[in-house]
Amino acid sequence: MISLVEIIGKKENPLYSRTDVVASAHVEGATPSRQNVASELAKTLGAKPDCVVIRSITQEFGSKSARIEASAYTSKEMLEKYEANKYLSERGKKKAEKKEEAPAAAAPKPAAPAEKPAAA
Repeated sequence: MISLVEIIGKKENPLYSRTDVVASAHVEGATPSRQNVASELAKTLGAKPDCVVIRSITQEFGSKSARIEASAYTSKEMLEKYEANKYLSERGKKKAEKKEEAPAAAAPKPAAPAEKPAAA
């Protein structure tokens, strides 16, 4: 659980329509999920959680603080346009969302041909 997010560094990047952020968060327990970090960071920045890409979460063993590197885009379209590594924008999503997309992408396989008896 994240209780406090403090912005350490913030850089506006108008060319890519995003804000690059380095933040520190006070964490209780294990390292938080990317989804939780994105929603808390979005609240702090005033952005949409869907437009926040978490690049890294670093927490040292036994420490209650985590270092977060992220980018907040102005819109979902800008994120899709400029984020070259789709893996960064896709990871951290709920598994249910990914499972819904998988059956639509899979095409039915053709039936295997029947085996012919061997000629003697």
